[in-house]
Amino acid sequence: LQYSPPPPPPPHQHILFLPILLQHFITPSQPIIFHFLFILSYLPLVLFSSFFLDVMDGGRLHAHRILLAARIPSLRAALSRSLRKGNTVLSLTAENLAPTWAFASSLKIESLMETCIHLMQTQFKSFVCTDLFVNLPADTVLSLLRSDDLTVDSEEEVFAAISNWAGPGTEDVNERLKVHAPMMLREVRWLQTTAEFRNRLMESHPMFQNNFGCSRLMNLVVQWMNCADKDKLSCPFNRNRRPPQTFLIFGADKNQKGWLVLSFDSDLQREERVADMIWHHNATYSVVGGSIFEIGGDYSTTVEEFLTKERRWRQRAPLTVGRSMHAAAVMKVEAEGGEKALIGVFGGRKRTYLSSCEVYDVSQDRWSKLPDLRTKRCGTAAASLPGDSRVFVFGGCNDSGRLASVDVCRLRGDWQEKMTSAGTADFWWPAARMRTARSGHAATPFRGKILIAGGNDGQKDLNTVEMFSPPDVTCPRGQWTKLAPMKETRRDFCLLTSPDAVFALGGNAHSCALL
Repeated sequence: LQYSPPPPPPPHQHILFLPILLQHFITPSQPIIFHFLFILSYLPLVLFSSFFLDVMDGGRLHAHRILLAARIPSLRAALSRSLRKGNTVLSLTAENLAPTWAFASSLKIESLMETCIHLMQTQFKSFVCTDLFVNLPADTVLSLLRSDDLTVDSEEEVFAAISNWAGPGTEDVNERLKVHAPMMLREVRWLQTTAEFRNRLMESHPMFQNNFGCSRLMNLVVQWMNCADKDKLSCPFNRNRRPPQTFLIFGADKNQKGWLVLSFDSDLQREERVADMIWHHNATYSVVGGSIFEIGGDYSTTVEEFLTKERRWRQRAPLTVGRSMHAAAVMKVEAEGGEKALIGVFGGRKRTYLSSCEVYDVSQDRWSKLPDLRTKRCGTAAASLPGDSRVFVFGGCNDSGRLASVDVCRLRGDWQEKMTSAGTADFWWPAARMRTARSGHAATPFRGKILIAGGNDGQKDLNTVEMFSPPDVTCPRGQWTKLAPMKETRRDFCLLTSPDAVFALGGNAHSCALL
């Protein structure tokens, strides 16, 4: 169709102009083709916010959608073909986010602005690298940071985004750093960061060297973190966990008729059945991103990955040595382009006690052998602190009885090259022994320490709890502190943590308790 548009009508004729224009293009025998979108680009959208026409097949043509496509070229495909089910909805993507946001914010279209903000939240990791993020107004950035559903792997990414938005400079020349950065830093979930990360920021990051408001906030954060009775102090930051924490429990249903995966909220009050499973006795479960890896059990080499968002299982590369009653821990090492997640598997039993170890590269779905432990051990526990490349393997048992010894190793970015020549003595070294020798116990990181609870000492099940402070300059082998005991004895159970609490679940006690 060829059409030469008339001169633009006066503003009061805009409402009448659109129906007249449409008559040139919509006929009973023609599909609805919108070659006229360029004509509409000068029309003020505000006049059309509730204007629509009934079109073929019972469809309804909204004028604001036409103008949206007219103003934003990357959205035109959704309206440039026949009006069918497949193209009646405009899709917002990373490619058209910038012009859509400019369009929506300039005309204060709140519903469209909310849609844009939702996309910014779900694609936050890639979005913060764009010019659009850096140019967002402070109130919009603050609303993003306040979201509990922000899609990030760690709060370090949130801090990096704030630093990128605030930019370099001193508070005298940078209003963003002086006025807005301290408020934004309150939205970092500091409970989900490590002491090492916080100390590194205070010591060397320009934001805290050049700005009194930012450094004062970090001092308040550290003061609150170190306070024994945190309820007496007002928390200077947002304590909500991001994303909202969910516990997944693997085991038998209450009628013992099958095995399943249950989802609980962080208070263990609301329960939902999310999947069935094949049970492997004495397997381990490790969380990496949105996946949970079930490793070994029943002396098998089986490895299965549970995709939490898709609620389904898939097979992964098998262990090189089948095992049960082993320990597993997730660690992250430096790699090209960022960090790499690894799962270490240590000891266990298969016809005899094992000292063998192996490590799983999650991104490559591949197992590699590690040097053997210093001591054979099964019924052991392992843990690694966030931001710390060391792995600690605690206790267990072998032919000599229950063990109190602790083995330590460190994996660095070049671990694969060094594994070909490293032996046990080069790779493992001892840490301070536990106060109580035990097996069948549980271990978990918590606020920069590692908690050890329960187990069996060879004569009885235990309710004792110990806290391990990892080795540092002042205490090269680490230090143990006795804590209050659990209310029940537990063996072969698990510990789960939230920002403010530790839960002991299952085992021989068949119950849940708050430590």
